[in-house]
Amino acid sequence: METGNGTGAARIRRIAAMITTTALLICGCALTSVPAMAQDGMNGTTSDEAVAASQATQLAQTAAEQSTAEQDATEQRGAHQTEASQAGQSAAATDHNTTGQATSQSNASTLVSDAPLNTSFDPQDPNEKSPESIGLGQRIGLGRTGVAKVVALRVDFPDEKFAQGDSLEALQTLIDGTNQDFHPYESLNSYYQRSSYGKLSFTGQAFDYHATHNRGEYNDTSDVTVEALRALDTTVDFSQFDGNNDGRIDLVYMHFAGPDSGWGGTWWSYESNANEGTDIRWQGAVQHRHVALALNTVGGAQTIIHETGHAPGLIDYYSNPTTFTPNKGMNTNDMMNDNIGDHNGFSKWLLGWIDDDHVTRIVVNQDGVTVKRDNADAEHMASVSQAVTSLDYEDMRQQGSIVAISAAPALLGSEGRFSSYYVLQYDDAVGNQSVMSRPMLRLYRVQAELNDSRVFTHSNISSTEAHNQVIELVDMTQAPNHDGSTDLKQGDHINGSTTPSTNFHDLAASGFTGIDITVTSINALGATVAISYNDSGHEIPQAFTITDTLMSRGIIGADAYKLKTSARVAKTDPYSQAILTVNGKDFDVDFDINGDGDIITLDYQLPVGTLTTTSSCSLSCSFTFPKGTFILGIKDGKTVTSERITVPVKVAPWRTSRRPEPTHGMGIIPTC
Repeated sequence: METGNGTGAARIRRIAAMITTTALLICGCALTSVPAMAQDGMNGTTSDEAVAASQATQLAQTAAEQSTAEQDATEQRGAHQTEASQAGQSAAATDHNTTGQATSQSNASTLVSDAPLNTSFDPQDPNEKSPESIGLGQRIGLGRTGVAKVVALRVDFPDEKFAQGDSLEALQTLIDGTNQDFHPYESLNSYYQRSSYGKLSFTGQAFDYHATHNRGEYNDTSDVTVEALRALDTTVDFSQFDGNNDGRIDLVYMHFAGPDSGWGGTWWSYESNANEGTDIRWQGAVQHRHVALALNTVGGAQTIIHETGHAPGLIDYYSNPTTFTPNKGMNTNDMMNDNIGDHNGFSKWLLGWIDDDHVTRIVVNQDGVTVKRDNADAEHMASVSQAVTSLDYEDMRQQGSIVAISAAPALLGSEGRFSSYYVLQYDDAVGNQSVMSRPMLRLYRVQAELNDSRVFTHSNISSTEAHNQVIELVDMTQAPNHDGSTDLKQGDHINGSTTPSTNFHDLAASGFTGIDITVTSINALGATVAISYNDSGHEIPQAFTITDTLMSRGIIGADAYKLKTSARVAKTDPYSQAILTVNGKDFDVDFDINGDGDIITLDYQLPVGTLTTTSSCSLSCSFTFPKGTFILGIKDGKTVTSERITVPVKVAPWRTSRRPEPTHGMGIIPTC
């Protein structure tokens, strides 16, 4: 929630921004909103997450009151909406006990919603009708702007029923309810209107359905979704749920009864193609994508907001929670990372919520900096002092902005958002970021290149490497005088030689950019940064060596053996291998380099009998790295790689896959 200081600064900033804004889009009408919060976070708890957790506890205690709160708020929105709400409650009171029978909360033909603030449907707008993929390579049914119209199914089973308070009204509230006590996760409608600056709003209809089989008899959530839609198809015209007129239902949500099976299971919250990617045609429209939802109370609101983020094309920004790798995912609060706060500026630029004239693009090289602002012609200068204004406003007629910085001119092109660059983002503790304890200036490292199928070549969830994701926070906790805070502070200076750095992979050998950023001021109006080129950190090592100084105990039958490098390096090819030689026999070995670029870990398992019972002193062993295995740096625009390197290692006196535990009376195993 907002602190006193954060609220005051935000108020000053909003007033100043309103004074300096030359043109505002016209406000259409008030917001609709909805219920709760979710926690599907994959990372550790932060202070901001603690605020969210506190909200979640409060929500749990009041879930049963949400229907009444939503009705009260609806009555205040006007007589015509009150009548629609009462009609919905009447329909919801119909019989819910017949197996295979579907009932609706309100008449689907009388959908009522507030229009979005800043847009009306435009079939020529590529963000509305069948927008292009932005990284997942999927077809999109949900427009990124306009009014999204969705279907929500509440499905129970003969062997699984909903808990008390998990009602049809509560599910409707997730779409377009109004309960300001739980801001900013009141509803899909409220959240996405704020996040998109009024460009995207939601309306929809909730329906009850009683499945014909026990839950375990369905292969997946798509099967029961199809069954429920088939039952509704005789009475519901699904063309009403096609807000962008592309022939597809914008989105189908299916909230199921029974326990959550956990991350990656059959019965958990996720978004996917319907029926393994096959479009299913119902009366009036096609079902294309669906969201399965485990929770309908505390966790449901944040989860449904997160999963809905996938529908227009956003990917997960967290790392795979089932694996242990140096990859930390996005490493900060974000709706597509840990379900907390707003979508970041990079996501909003991808979705078209931030227009190009609100993105300042800066390209840095040895000749100086090139700056492109407000869709004007680019300007060239030795260095630039750049303002970073807020991404967040309570007044949705105002649009946020970001600063993108790169060493490559691709950033200035029409597809510049699909390149590698850094994003400076200033967040006020308002709107969807009201969960923050204070305003923050953050720096993100982005690698958004696409392959021929328009799928991101990098990934947050599947990457096993540190600093090699689509997007990650440049974590300032290791910077001087930061006391554990991850965001930038006044006086911070970051370039190719600092920790952290402006190098991609946080490594000069493979990712040097020359970008130099100094935070010259942070105040109630945002931040000012100085940006220039700096060659610091670009040195190439004169002599590169690898030594056996970390373990020194020798190889065994199977191990993860570590070697030390004399300089921070990167692999030329992520799939390159080393060679382990034992008495003239060669074995290919996979290896990785740690996030700091100076420790090599070789994973191997030798065939049984390779290490014989002869004296370990008589075996000749070594690890060899072929020529060109490592990137040492870049000189005159060309990559400098390593020569062939061989590292002698000995054989441990034991030959098992792990060192034996010492036992009293065994004595000492001799070494060579």
